[in-house]
Amino acid sequence: MKKWIKNNLIIFGTVSASLPVVFSFSCRNNSSAKTDFDNDMNKLENEKSYAIEINETKLTEEVNQIQNLAANNELLFNGQPLVDAENKIPILPAKIADFTADYLVARKLISFKFTNEEFSQKYDWKISDFYEDRFKPILKIEIWNKTNSFYKKRIAIEITGTINYGQKHNHMAYNEIKNRDLTINEAYWYNLDQNGNYKN
Repeated sequence: MKKWIKNNLIIFGTVSASLPVVFSFSCRNNSSAKTDFDNDMNKLENEKSYAIEINETKLTEEVNQIQNLAANNELLFNGQPLVDAENKIPILPAKIADFTADYLVARKLISFKFTNEEFSQKYDWKISDFYEDRFKPILKIEIWNKTNSFYKKRIAIEITGTINYGQKHNHMAYNEIKNRDLTINEAYWYNLDQNGNYKN
């Protein structure tokens, strides 16, 4: 009986002694991964190794569809046919200056990309929010490692070069549309001011 107790004590002592070693190793790995991630994210922001982009082909298709709706008196504002619609729409060639940031985000025409190939291979991203800061449209991007999504970083990017109606704009709440695909008629409200005017 005494021998059995002694052996069990030895086994217990061996397991207990091993635990701190394993834990310490795990902490070192986590610490290293966190440091690498933080260093990359600092580099990403300092060097601005990213861009907001628009697919020109998709934007051209968008303008064509808007023009067709307007020509057939089917482009809506507040659920009613838009008055003088053909003078309140973008024309070709398509360009972001003919759209509000709200509309581009609502129609999922705006995207994000890494300009650093290493980051592109290593990290993934998604749009996590869209909001305003003193009437400046801001896109918030969430970034994480493709093989380890434990650490995440959110960066805020101002969208420039779009229509900005200031106080008269129709603001889009991102939470209401992020899991929906809005039609042109559902989204075109955001491309006009509160009175239904375009680029005035």
